[in-house]
Amino acid sequence: MVKRRKGERYTPPKIKQAKLVTADYWTLHAVARFVDPSDDVAALAQRMAVTCRKNNGLAVAAPQVGHDIRLVVLADGRAILNPSVEPDMTHGTSLEREGCLSYPNRWWLVERRIAVDVTGIDAFTGQPIGFSTYRGDYESTIDARMWQHEVDHLDGLVLVDRYEEVT
Repeated sequence: MVKRRKGERYTPPKIKQAKLVTADYWTLHAVARFVDPSDDVAALAQRMAVTCRKNNGLAVAAPQVGHDIRLVVLADGRAILNPSVEPDMTHGTSLEREGCLSYPNRWWLVERRIAVDVTGIDAFTGQPIGFSTYRGDYESTIDARMWQHEVDHLDGLVLVDRYEEVT
C-alpha cells in the first residue's frame, strides 16, 4: 500500500500509450485472430485509446500496436472486439484522401462505402453491439470510412499495398 502525506491528493497513475508499429511489421500484414469475449483486453484497450488520441487518430486497430487480435479502439475510448462491417448498399461510395497512423504523413486516394453496418462485442462489457454509421451527414461518412479502414487492418490489408499514394 502506498502511503500519502496528510492532505496529499490522490493522483491516478498515467496510462502509458501503446507503441505504434509501422511499415513492414508483421501484424500489419497478417489476418488478426478472433478474441474470446472473456479475454481481458481492458488494459490494452486503454493504452490504445491513449495512443490514438496522442497521435490525433480517429481509431486504432490492435495490429497497429503489434497485437494480432481483432480489437478496434476509438479515440473516445470505446473498444470493439471482433468487429465486422457490412456495406449499406442503399448509399453510394466516396473517393477521398485517407491517412494511417502506421504510415505517418502519407496519404492515399481511397474509394469507400458512404455507410456501413458495424457489429461486434463491447470489449469492456462483453455485450454484443451493432449499429449503422449512416446519419445523413458528412461526419457519418467519415465514421464509415474509419470502420472500413480499421477492419482492413484486422484483415491484414494496408493502404500502401492497395492504393495510389497522393501528396
